[in-house]
This record gives sequence, structure tokens and C-alpha cells, in this order.
Amino acid sequence: MASKIRAGLAGAVALLGGMGAAGVWAVGNRGGGRGGPLLEPVDPSAGVGGDDGAAAVDLVASLKAAGVDVPEPDAENGKAKAAGGGDPKEAVGADGADGKAGGAPAKTGLKLVDEAEIERHARQAERERIAGIDQRAALPRFAGDAKIVALANKAKAEQWTPEKFGDAAMQLSLAKPIGQQGGGADATGEDVAVGNTERQKYVDAYELAIAARFRASDLSDIETGGAGAGKQAAALGFVSVADAAKALAAVRASNLMGMSLMEIAAACVARQGGMTFGAALSMARNPATAAQFMRVLAGAGVSAGHTSADFARILSNEQNKAIQAAYDKATTVWQEFCAVGTATDYKKSRIIARGDVGRFVKRSGENAPGREQTIREANNEEVFVEGYTTGVSFTYEMLRNDDLGAFIGLVAEVAEEASEIPDDLFIEALLANSGNGITCSDNVALFNSAHQNVGTPAALSHAALVTERTRFRGIKNNPTNAADARFLNVMPDRMLVPPALEGTALELYRNEFIPSNANPALGERNQFSGTFRPIVSPKLTSATAYFFAVAPGPKSVIEIRFLDGQRAPRVDQITNGDPWEIAYKISVMGVGRGLRPRYYGIHRNAGA
Repeated sequence: MASKIRAGLAGAVALLGGMGAAGVWAVGNRGGGRGGPLLEPVDPSAGVGGDDGAAAVDLVASLKAAGVDVPEPDAENGKAKAAGGGDPKEAVGADGADGKAGGAPAKTGLKLVDEAEIERHARQAERERIAGIDQRAALPRFAGDAKIVALANKAKAEQWTPEKFGDAAMQLSLAKPIGQQGGGADATGEDVAVGNTERQKYVDAYELAIAARFRASDLSDIETGGAGAGKQAAALGFVSVADAAKALAAVRASNLMGMSLMEIAAACVARQGGMTFGAALSMARNPATAAQFMRVLAGAGVSAGHTSADFARILSNEQNKAIQAAYDKATTVWQEFCAVGTATDYKKSRIIARGDVGRFVKRSGENAPGREQTIREANNEEVFVEGYTTGVSFTYEMLRNDDLGAFIGLVAEVAEEASEIPDDLFIEALLANSGNGITCSDNVALFNSAHQNVGTPAALSHAALVTERTRFRGIKNNPTNAADARFLNVMPDRMLVPPALEGTALELYRNEFIPSNANPALGERNQFSGTFRPIVSPKLTSATAYFFAVAPGPKSVIEIRFLDGQRAPRVDQITNGDPWEIAYKISVMGVGRGLRPRYYGIHRNAGA
């Protein structure tokens, strides 16, 4: 240890050149005794001239700069005290064997520090440094990482501070490219990369780690081979389920899973440039600089070459994926009854229905012309789409509390609300005009006898279904023109009922037998078992009315259109002026409702 300390002091000693006649000092201890001087002239007989105590101040300052904790010198009394009864820390022993031994006074002009004192301070500092490195290397996120162990050994040997090691260890741990493309992965996933660029590689790895932590339920099929694995893998940006499973396994085996949200945010800021990971993390944790850190996260001062702040973009991507998953899981009924169309802009357009095709007729002769079919425009309905929007914010409290789950949960609720928009449009079309339906382009309510879609009011029962089925069979394509009229064989396969009729509807759909009015003990076969699948909506306001409809397709009456076919909401980062949050706007870009002018694809019975 003494030799290491001496070597570390060589530079400081060299600063003393020219102070005395000898002009050069060496580090040594002639007698090896613990009370002797640490510094001595190369030529003891030459002596050192000068009484300036300020030289001692310069020396100790140099020692401190070299990392040695030493007592302050006495600049006023820089002369060394004579040996014999003097303070062993200040005495100059003749042979260095005992600091209390006598000897000729040395006029060095320095207040010498006992080697034992220096070694005691140095050893304590070294123990604390080693302990600090070991403590950081033992963090759970570095567990079992051979590279971190090697880095710790290097840090100990090269006199790194614990802080320098911690910063370097985190940078090394973040340097593991994890993801989809590249060569084969080993057990730690080191050789698997996601993005095409270095920056994208790390950002994708952080994003996948966040997804694995906070959206585990949305990824469960990938890891278990469930039915939704393909869709979940595509949502993560992977071509195949195998690639997605491989990447998730690599992330779960890596130290990224042990990183807090704040640490990931700090890593993103560090990679954007301008500061180290340690500085970014300190900035995030310090209340005095936390607001500025949030501004940096949101994109303030993003360095050239980066189109957006990485962490804010990760949050946007996670929101979009959470929104899509929540939207797909939403329990709405409109999809069971409505056709889906696409709007290219927000302008009003028309759904035009062709006239009914006439019957074929016999030819009167070999060269006689056949009957010419004309495509006539029937009624046409107007349709247009409108946009809807709301907002959410990721706050500093969420970052500090490592609570992205709460944020993603909020976003999922917003997605569920968005899924209700087309559902509300569908239900409104049914309930308008006191339950008779929306007014059509022929100035008649949707459910009207002129549209052949209203049944004789009767309570939902087996007998009522018999009557309704007979009515469906009698629907004609052009009932006012006997020459062209023909039966359409419209047969709905589903019912829409309020909660009050759910039990009855399920019995009629599931039961093989129904109670017999003549002899309840016997019962009779249910003709409609498995025929009209019941779908329940609590939004229906009548407890007695029920509806029948065909499956979504050419004969659907209500059409829901989306701008550019985009159903789920989209997320965009915005600036709201609050430095303590990253703000986002969630928008349904455009959705609207229209009617197809042949109205017999949906029917209403007011019940009783």
C-alpha cells in the first residue's frame, strides 16, 4: 500500500522542485520506521533552504488533488520542530526508526505528515471505494452478468470512483441489443437486435421491456402460443410469433426488466446526447431540476438527427398498442349488425341504392331482342364522418412512482370510450323518433310498414317467433309492382334485445324443448333452437321491444364509415404548457353513420 501511495504522490513531489538547494525530492523512508519522514532529500547533506510555510500548503493541496485525505498544514509555523519530545507527526527522526527519537533539526520549510496517518486515511478511502463499487455491482439488474463483474474488477484496479463505475455499468448494461433481427441470440440475448440504427436498437429494446412489464396481459398469447399470438406479435412490430417470443425471452433474461421507468427515461435522455446517464438520472431525481428533465423528455432541446424525444415516442407507441388492444376487446354490438365503409374525407356523400332488377322474360323468337334491364337510382342516403378527440398526460408523479401501469390503464379506458362512438351511432339510429328509428331519405322513419320491417307487436315468445318468421318469408323486392315483385327470402339470424329480455331470448336460442301450453309436463320441440342468436345491449331504452337483423353484408341497412378505414384512435404528442407532464391528444380521426336505402335487413317488434 505504501508503495502505491508513494507512486501516487510522485507528481505532487515534483511540484516542489526549486524550493531548496537540492531542488529534487524523492519519496522514501530510510529506516522503514513508521515515525520517520515520508519525504527526504536525495542528498541528505545538501539540506533544503527556506522557511516558507506556504510550501507546505502547496504540497498538501497537491496531495489532496491526488486523492489523499491529509490534515491541513500550519502555514504560520512551517519550520519542522526539533526532535526530542516533539510531536511525532512533525519530528524528523535521524534514522526514521522512531518518531520520538532525537535527531538534528531539519529546516525543510515543510510541515511533514506522518506516513501512518496518510496510510490510515488512504486505506479507509480505498475500503469505501471498493465497497461502493461492490454495492453497485450487486444490484439486481446486474445479477449474473459476467461483463459487469469484469468491469468492476477493472474499476477497482484503475482507481475508478464508485460513481464512475455505476455510470459505466449502466451504459454497458444498456448496450445489450435486444430484439428481432440479427444473428442468433445467446442466453442473455446479446446478439439480437431490433432497429436498423444504433439508436433505434436501444429504443426498441427499452420499449419492449416496458411492454413486457406493463402490458404483460396483452402479450400472453405470444409466450403461451394462444390464439391471439399472431395479432399480438404484429402489434409489437414482429413478422412472426417466433421472432416476438424470442425477443420477449431475451428481454426477460436481460437487466432491462430491472430498470425503473425513471432509469429508462434517463437512459433515453443520455442517448439523445448532451449528458451522461448518471447526470440525467440525477437531474430527474432532483426536485430543482425535475421540471427541466420532463421538458427534455418531452422533446425540448432534442439533438440534431433525432426527429422526436425517444422516451416520449416510446410512450406514444405504447399508447397506440394499448389502445388497439383495448379497442379490440371492447364489448360493443354495432359490429354484429352494421356494414363497414371507408370515407376519404369529411365531405358529405351519398349512399345510392340501385333499383330492383326485373324478372327475366321469354324470348319471342330466335332473333328477338331480350328485355332490357335498366339500373334505376332508388332513394339515396347522406353520410359523412366527424372527428372526436380527448387528451391524457403522463405526469412526473407517474414517472417518479414507476407507475406506467396507471397511465396505460387510463389510455385503455379512453380506447373503450372511443369504441362506444360507432355503437352509439348505431343505437341512436334504432331509437330515434320514439323508437321508430331515424328518418330516412323518403321522409319515413326507418321502421315503417312501407319498408316491410315492422312486426305485429307481441311479447317475445316462441309463438311470436313463428309469426315473425312467416313475415320474413313474405318480403318482396318490389311489392308495389306486381309484374316485377318477387320474394327475397330475407331471413335474419340474430336478435338484439334489452337486458329485460335476455333470459327469454337465451331460452329460445338454447333450449331444445319449450313448455307445452296443453301439458307442461311434456313440452314440445323448440323450432328456433340455435336460430336467432341473442345479442344484448343495455343502451336499448324499451324493456319490451326487440330487433331482428341479417349478418353484416350486402343486405345490412346501417353502415358505419371510418376516415381512411382507421377504426382505433391515434395518439399524438402535443404541447400544453405544463412543464411537469408530457401531454398527448387521442383522436378518433373520423366516424359516421349512413343508411342503405333498402331497409328490410333489420326489423323491429315493439313487443308487449
